[in-house]
Amino acid sequence: MSREQIRPLLAAAATIATLWSLSPLIDASSWWGPSLLVIAIVLGVGGALRHLHVPDLLVAPAQVLLGVVGLTAVFAGTEALWGLFAGPDAVRALARVLAAGADTIRRYPAPVPMGAGISLIVAGGVLLVAMLVDLLAVTLRAPAAAGIPLLALYAVPAAVLPTGLSWTYFALAASGWLVLLGHDASTRVLGWGRLLPLRGQSTKGIRRSVAGDTGALAATGRRLGMTAVACAIAVPALLPSLSQGWLATSGARGGAGPDPLTGLTVINPVLTLRDNLLPRRDLVVLRYRTSQLPLAPLRILTADTFDLDTWKPGMAEISRSQLASRGLPA
Repeated sequence: MSREQIRPLLAAAATIATLWSLSPLIDASSWWGPSLLVIAIVLGVGGALRHLHVPDLLVAPAQVLLGVVGLTAVFAGTEALWGLFAGPDAVRALARVLAAGADTIRRYPAPVPMGAGISLIVAGGVLLVAMLVDLLAVTLRAPAAAGIPLLALYAVPAAVLPTGLSWTYFALAASGWLVLLGHDASTRVLGWGRLLPLRGQSTKGIRRSVAGDTGALAATGRRLGMTAVACAIAVPALLPSLSQGWLATSGARGGAGPDPLTGLTVINPVLTLRDNLLPRRDLVVLRYRTSQLPLAPLRILTADTFDLDTWKPGMAEISRSQLASRGLPA
């Protein structure tokens, strides 16, 4: 297998490595099937069309078109023409599945429950990312730019999950991109041509010299790549201001969840306001009686601290006599 044939495989592998970061976002693993299907379609269609010397401008549209055909067969096969092509009935069926997925995203926090709508939304996004990575890394020979769609895919769970992502997801995604970048760099170096032997130097000697030089460059590149990934993981863990969001540390908390010292749950009203305003199912969480009228809504917290940017609940120490575990105060 030539180096040019390996390049699309590495692009697909980098996409799959980044795709793994979506695992904490969805409460199941059945979404992997359609997502891997569209990646395989992008890889297979791209390889076939390039083997047939089809113009590069037609490769990406063909990948997206056949990817849509594959998604139609999976999610609306019974309504599709010949089980593959999206006719009016299939389009309406896909619209219903997408609406169900959008409703699930609105109703539930991460990790969202698995459903056909979620699987279709994820697979559609992966199709676009895989196509862009293949276009940039293989067609345009710009693997560095291919990191942009990979970063966009990684940014979704990193931004949505309250406690961020584990460093292992970042390390795998970054490694996939660095391998793709290293393969392109080595291909460019080998494309410079053959070195001519100096006077008195044998051909075998120059082969050993070239192998040693390129091997040293490759080893340096690997060390620099691993160092960059290690620094990207270690620096956020050492900076308290970055303890939430893109990279999670062991003690990171997303503004919600029980405090390890008091056992209390702190609710951020700004983050939960949108969810509270959206239509939701009626769910009884508390019943109480009172003779005090007019009846006022129960207060969860008071945003009494202003940090020159936003109002948020104060973090003053709570007396043990006020803890719910000891009974509500009179």
